[in-house]
Formats: sequence, structure tokens, C-alpha cells
Amino acid sequence: MKNVLVIGGGSWGSCLAKLLVENGSNVYLWEHNEKNREIMKTERKNPIFSFEFKLPDELKIVDNYCEVLSDEEKYGRIDVILLATPTQFLRAVLKRLKNCLIYNIILVNVAKGIEISSKKRISEVVAEELGDKEYSYVLLAGPTHAEEVAM
Repeated sequence: MKNVLVIGGGSWGSCLAKLLVENGSNVYLWEHNEKNREIMKTERKNPIFSFEFKLPDELKIVDNYCEVLSDEEKYGRIDVILLATPTQFLRAVLKRLKNCLIYNIILVNVAKGIEISSKKRISEVVAEELGDKEYSYVLLAGPTHAEEVAM
């Protein structure tokens, strides 16, 4: 069983987290908005969806993604980080994530676009912010919508 940390609890992150749980992965999901995160924990739904589906009980909503990465005894060793953060906010997440990465890990990016302020691709932003940290970078893209994946 893979241990996966999903950073970003929007429609795409939540849907992919649900799919990963349904396929046997142990999944932790972090959503930046504390109010939304609490609703996700207590009501097992994502309040920002225009469509509704139940978040699996096995999906663990977490308050601190750095804690998940650093406390292997409590959370297990995370195999994959799924970056489901909107591109324009990804740099801030990566700045914090850099301090939490303590071993080689797989980063799967599911965001699209370029960073508007720098006109850089997401892979360039990741390389710039993570510097010499060890990671393997993968981009997951395709002609899908979150509501199609959630069904």
C-alpha cells in the first residue's frame, strides 16, 4: 500500500485523493483553508465543489503537511506527494515544503498553466524552489474534469 500526501484540497486534489483511497492507497489530504478543512473532516464533503460526493472515511484530512512528512512513526513513510495546488500559489507551498523534505520522494504535479509573475513552467518553479532537495518530478495531465473523475 502506498502512502500518499495530497497537498491541495480543491476539486482536483479531493477527487484524486478519493480515487487513490478507493484503489487501496493510504491518503492524507491537506487543504489550505482551515474552515474548509474542518468541514471536510466533520461532514466528509468538500464545501467548494459545485457537485457533491462523499469523501471516503479512510481519507485522512490533516492540518500540517510538514508533520505528515516528518513523523514516520505516526503517519508512515510518505511515498508520493501529489501537488494539487493552483499554479499561482504553488511557489509559497514549495517554500514551506522544502524544509519538510528529508528523503528522496516522488512529486506528482496535477496543476496546469504557468506562473504568471515569472512566466515559468511549473517544473521550473519546482526546481527553483526545491533546489538541491532529492525528488523525482512527474506531471499528470489529460483531458479530464474533476467531476468526471469523482464519479
